[in-house]
Amino acid sequence: MEHFRVEPVCAMDEHSGAAHLTVTIGYIFSGVVNRSQIESAVNSLIQKWPILGVRFRRSSSNVLEALIPDARYAVLATTFYTTFKGIHQVESLPVRTSTITTQRVSRNPQLYFEKSQPTLEELVSSQSPAFRLHVSCLADATVFAFTFPHLLMGASGAGSVMRGLISLLEGGELLDELEENPWVDLLNTAPPGDNLSLIRLFMYGPSDLLASAEMQRMDLERDGPISRRTIYFPPAEIARLKDQAMEELKALGLEVPFLSSGDVVVAWLYKHFYGDEQDVAERTNRLIYPLDVQCVPRLLSFEDRAKTWSRKRLSKAFPPAKVYLKNSTILNYTSQYTNCKIRDMTLGELAKIVREVVTEGSKQEIMLDYIRGKHSCVGGFQGLVPPAERVLCGFASNWLAFDLGNLDISKVIKPSTGTGKVLDIYCCVPDVPRCCGCITFRNQDGGISAVFDWGEVNWTSGLIARYAIENTVSDECCIKSTSDGINGV
Repeated sequence: MEHFRVEPVCAMDEHSGAAHLTVTIGYIFSGVVNRSQIESAVNSLIQKWPILGVRFRRSSSNVLEALIPDARYAVLATTFYTTFKGIHQVESLPVRTSTITTQRVSRNPQLYFEKSQPTLEELVSSQSPAFRLHVSCLADATVFAFTFPHLLMGASGAGSVMRGLISLLEGGELLDELEENPWVDLLNTAPPGDNLSLIRLFMYGPSDLLASAEMQRMDLERDGPISRRTIYFPPAEIARLKDQAMEELKALGLEVPFLSSGDVVVAWLYKHFYGDEQDVAERTNRLIYPLDVQCVPRLLSFEDRAKTWSRKRLSKAFPPAKVYLKNSTILNYTSQYTNCKIRDMTLGELAKIVREVVTEGSKQEIMLDYIRGKHSCVGGFQGLVPPAERVLCGFASNWLAFDLGNLDISKVIKPSTGTGKVLDIYCCVPDVPRCCGCITFRNQDGGISAVFDWGEVNWTSGLIARYAIENTVSDECCIKSTSDGINGV
């Protein structure tokens, strides 16, 4: 195609289990921004970062290729939806409760899509723009919904796009895009050889894929219809979980210098999803926890940062003066555990396991071997676990490191239309396995939200049923608005 350069899809972008996914992240802000300002900012954004105008095609040998436009011909597909109604008239937002709650939230697709969310194959077959921005202009809020193919971008890159757009709205400038392949330098540092013991990648053949599909079918048959819920952790409960976890570890004689909010939230989720399951006690599972290599140092305590190789090496591969918009995710996972083991472990023990996944996954030999393994296995379907093994996945979609809850458009909104603060972060990822989701953001009050897909019957049975908001909040009169316009209890 004229005015496009052709690039093969980078091996590091091809996370086999998620390569087919398209993702939409909706940033819901309090306050109104002029449409003309948004249009001007979008035009500047695409001229600086032309990769946002990328399209896909398959070569004559069926290899997926990215068509990246020249800057002057680049266009970010942008659509608008306008209504004179307020956010609470057109959308259901999660309630900020004083206790941990699971909430079924019905979303309004008009706020996030012009028509519908495209699949990767639809993008390839039509060679239509892979990245899309849908902006909803309400009477008291503005919604920026950014849709992207997971094959090329993760939540880190999507957060950078939103930050860049806000910077342009405020009259600021953008960092240059890192166009070189940062993995080349890291790959050249990786040890030679074919030993995949550290890489821990499994190459799936046709029979392996069938076995995994059969396991998923059995799970879906047992669980019934899948339902998505938002899980809200108020700040006081997060502090309590941290204290509880540290006390439990101390009582067991186990030491850990640091537990993050994400550690205890993931531990809580893991325990309640699998430790609370009405299932065969000896059935096994494990937690998959992705790490964004650009954010690894921020996930660690000060002491842990000093011990990791990533700060020095990655600052060279991903220079802070430039922005890398493609995937920069490395996948890690825990040892295999039985359901009964998860039930017997304390919250502190599970939080310690999560913390160790972060620190171990940040070590030089693990990261380099993973990078080499990805390149060695390119072209095949790569799995982190043996076929048909159960996993609790998507957690690394621990987006807390991306600090999305502190995004702010207060400098550019119309007077008296709102606060400019984030009201909610919407996440839509169709076609994911059961028991999959992510921790989306920490609000400015310190509360944390997560969204998960799970069997509807599971949400309302067993110990986790006590957290269903319909079982904890029965008097709607007790729901009041917080200072930023969100309903609170």
